[in-house]
Amino acid sequence: MERKKKDKKIKIDLSNVPVDSSLGLLAVGDIAFVEWRKVKKAHNIVKGVKVIENNTDE
Repeated sequence: MERKKKDKKIKIDLSNVPVDSSLGLLAVGDIAFVEWRKVKKAHNIVKGVKVIENNTDE
């Protein structure tokens, strides 16, 4: 499905969206998910289990 050049973008003022509204909850969930992925990557967490490398000198 192609978007026509004549289509207009809808601009919505999100500064007045209550956090407990469905749109507000969706936004909070998106922010939390993005931050969770950053923490997961920073701490090398795979499928809920932290991977610890075994660096033993034998």
